[in-house]
Amino acid sequence: MLANSNAGPHGRLFNPTAFANGWAPRLAAPNPTSRDELVSFTSELEFPFRFLTAVTFFIYVFITVQQCILSATDLGLPLLPQNTPVIERRRQIALKIGVVID
Repeated sequence: MLANSNAGPHGRLFNPTAFANGWAPRLAAPNPTSRDELVSFTSELEFPFRFLTAVTFFIYVFITVQQCILSATDLGLPLLPQNTPVIERRRQIALKIGVVID
């Protein structure tokens, strides 16, 4: 979707799965509403590791994976295998909504 590809890091994203008559509503939860929010779905490598316990890290990564799964499901994307890296899940969503993140 052209509007999403031109959106800045904080720009609102539109839902390409609901596109009709030249118009699409804005993306809403569980989907990312901006490019920065999509990146935060998978920012486990930027998390301050020195303050993490093993349990906290597991919960944090689980939440980012769950966010990606919920968004992908809402966008009608096929489910990826359970061991798929979070970065690949983010790329799948970005491709669907027309956002460049890499």
